[in-house]
Amino acid sequence: MAGILVTSWLRLRLQTIKNPRVRVACDGIAALRRAFSTWPLSPTAPHFDLLSSIREAIRVSNIAWAEQHVNGHADLRKTWSQMSWWERRNSEVDQIAQGYADELVAANDMLAANPKFFSEPCAVYISDEKMSCLALEQVDETVVLPDLIAYWDGKGRLTSETFRLVDWPIVHRAMKSLQPGEQRFITKHTVGMCGVSKFRKRWGLDSENKCPLCGNEEDHLHVPRCHSEGARTQWLALLRGLQEWFQSTTTATPIAQFLSALLRTIRAPASVVPSDTPWYRLHGLSSSALSQVCEAQLRLGPQCLLEGLLVHGWGDLQQQFYRSRGSRRSGNLWAANLSRQLILIGKGMWEHRNGVFHSDDNIVNLQRATVLDRRIHEQFDMGRQDLPTNLRPAIRQARLADVLRLPLADKEEWVLVISEARRKIRRSLSGRRRMMWELTHPPNPAAR
Repeated sequence: MAGILVTSWLRLRLQTIKNPRVRVACDGIAALRRAFSTWPLSPTAPHFDLLSSIREAIRVSNIAWAEQHVNGHADLRKTWSQMSWWERRNSEVDQIAQGYADELVAANDMLAANPKFFSEPCAVYISDEKMSCLALEQVDETVVLPDLIAYWDGKGRLTSETFRLVDWPIVHRAMKSLQPGEQRFITKHTVGMCGVSKFRKRWGLDSENKCPLCGNEEDHLHVPRCHSEGARTQWLALLRGLQEWFQSTTTATPIAQFLSALLRTIRAPASVVPSDTPWYRLHGLSSSALSQVCEAQLRLGPQCLLEGLLVHGWGDLQQQFYRSRGSRRSGNLWAANLSRQLILIGKGMWEHRNGVFHSDDNIVNLQRATVLDRRIHEQFDMGRQDLPTNLRPAIRQARLADVLRLPLADKEEWVLVISEARRKIRRSLSGRRRMMWELTHPPNPAAR
């Protein structure tokens, strides 16, 4: 960068040089190509600020540049006489750079500032520090995170304090391991804007906000808490699956007991969650460390646990347990898989609910079926005299039982077709009667 700027300055000073050409050599072939190529640079690539500044300096220099790659550290393989002119210059520059680095180390001043370059087109600063490239995570944390925390605080889910308790790298690792459909599930159910009856009514898809299992009002929090027998059976099956996972991953017993007890409070808020009891000191775990992690998880609450939000420390505790058993397993991997298992428990409850919603066992569908059965009986009681000829065979008393056994959608279609046909016939007959009356009762001229 400095060489290009100095050469450009000389070009301005020595106006007599026509069409100057300059060759630049570097032992970093990747950096050389990125600096002198014309293909677009990615703002998220490392050293974007320096590379974009070099390209801008080259663009405005009015100099024909040629790049050349030089093998680095040639002095380690060759004598001075065997080295080319370019290799000698490269070795000299390396020695100067190493000397400067040694001075910085001696002065304990290795963290150099990153000011805006003279030819840098634009720069992004976070906390008064210029970014060398566009780190999207840092931008999100600076721009989006404050509003996000304020949103969750307003919803009573996470505060600025409890937000910092969450082991977000573990949650991120768990999310990356999920299938796209599973990722969509947890993001939608976390904010509550999903296909529950509360939103189906808002969207005009349902007339009432009723849980398909129990008939009570349904939001995303109701799904794992529904007290219908089907939901209870599904919940117990999913918890048994979690216990099997604990066993297969050799989870420390105190950890498994605490997390299982906290999870059970979702459906039984009065359940007892283990606190500072003697079993904390078992299985090679630190009593104080385990107590602190459990206390932090309690502050998040059971709903956050069901959403896979684990606090810092679970992976370290499980790693201690593995180490005490002589196991080489990873505690962080265990924690990420645990987060995934918890998310899938919530998804399992949703899939059960959704299966019932699309079946005839749906309590709302059962109510609809009762109404439809009554309307089918009414259609049969009215007979088939006012039906068109092609539909009269549908109203045969022998067919009543067959119609009542039809699926719900077919019943709705049957009632719609028959009732609409009757209305058309009745409108036609009414029109004919009115026409005959007008023919037989001409208007009285004297009344005009």
